[in-house]
Amino acid sequence: MSKGLSQASTKRTEPVSKVVELEVRYRTRYVAWAGILLLWLATLVSIILRGAAPEWLLFTALSFVILSSGLFPLLASYGLRYERKISVSTVELGQMQVGITLVRLFPIPGVWYAVNDQLHNSSTMRGEKLKLRAGFTPLLHKTMSLTYSIKQMERGSYIAKPTMISVGDWLGLTCIILQREQAASFIVLPQYEEPEEATYVSRNTSSIWMKQRSAATTEQLPMNNKSIWNRQADGELLGSHERLNEGLGLATRPYASGDSYRRLDSRAAARGMGLHTKLEQRDDNAPKLCMLLDQYDLPYEDSQQDQLFHSLVAWCLADIVKAAEEQNISVLSDDWSFEYHGEQHSDELKYLLALTRPDVALNMKERTIFFSPLLPTNGHIVVYSGAWKDSEGWLALAEAAWLKGSSLELQFVTTNRVMTYAMREQQKVLEAAGVQIVWRYSYMKPTSIIEIEQGSERYATGT
Repeated sequence: MSKGLSQASTKRTEPVSKVVELEVRYRTRYVAWAGILLLWLATLVSIILRGAAPEWLLFTALSFVILSSGLFPLLASYGLRYERKISVSTVELGQMQVGITLVRLFPIPGVWYAVNDQLHNSSTMRGEKLKLRAGFTPLLHKTMSLTYSIKQMERGSYIAKPTMISVGDWLGLTCIILQREQAASFIVLPQYEEPEEATYVSRNTSSIWMKQRSAATTEQLPMNNKSIWNRQADGELLGSHERLNEGLGLATRPYASGDSYRRLDSRAAARGMGLHTKLEQRDDNAPKLCMLLDQYDLPYEDSQQDQLFHSLVAWCLADIVKAAEEQNISVLSDDWSFEYHGEQHSDELKYLLALTRPDVALNMKERTIFFSPLLPTNGHIVVYSGAWKDSEGWLALAEAAWLKGSSLELQFVTTNRVMTYAMREQQKVLEAAGVQIVWRYSYMKPTSIIEIEQGSERYATGT
């Protein structure tokens, strides 16, 4: 991991914009209950004084209402247990299942249950929420279960928030709110996204430069055929940075007694892999292609702009995998740095990209001093960013790349279907400085689809 970048960059942990949400909330009708109780007491007094049939009829009806709408919900909520089961801990195709189960102590009819569950995506600026809602109207069932099917999930790290369970009566007079906390989290990995060809902007995709770069590549770097990243049974990724030999271009080996502390690999230690010693790396094996994912948050402050950063992540991943067929690649961001040596590193790269969010407050000019030591010598640097207006930052990065004998390519994401005047002028300025510019068009992504897969046919309905 690149510790200097993480410490030097200012983070914004709170969403930049907040959306006010109005939701229907069930509540107990205290005014109605006050009237019912007063009328019930008046009826009781009338029975004592007169004891006629109308008083007894009204007393019986009111007692039934108090019993069914007051006592039954209390008993139905007592000892209520809630369980949530998530099908996988790492979602690869944007689709998963979530199962919920309610277990009550007393099989009381005439009550309903409303379950409101939320899954928050902490990798987005707006803090996207997946809301799972269902209503149960059981008769004599003690166990109620439901399975959701969620599709088209956005990339990110999801955390389950406390579940709110409402218990009410058939007349709508009583509502008891219960909160159940059950820790759960999972990671949705980014998916490949090919560039669109429907607009003028999208025709200037990175495939143009990728093809040129592929044709110009003369060095074929050796690849490591042994996978060093293994998926464990519990879904967690554990790294093993034990290197086979120096000839494969791998740079570290496990620490041995007597090794110099100056040669310790801080990146391996930051990933929780223990102490490793850096080995001398041959110049022809050093990655010449560097891809940088810009986490500057200014272009994504609008609550609707998370789609832009998600598109950048998907394109970056697709370009890395394609370019890795020919050479090793150095991948950088403000939070981490990673050397991609082929398909065996795909899982770890997707995991890092899934956790990345645009939350850095410093522009590129202020961060160039931290990126400079990580840039390759006599290589090619590709930057994925939405901050195409930051002329000073890109010129500063271009100067740092030039000092190392490397070329710079900027891939800008936009929602404009055609080139604006400002975009054309910016392209002229940067190309005059020897920077390659690529514009990529980002379509609005479809929202997640939540469907009830099992349970609704008997006693549950989605709300």
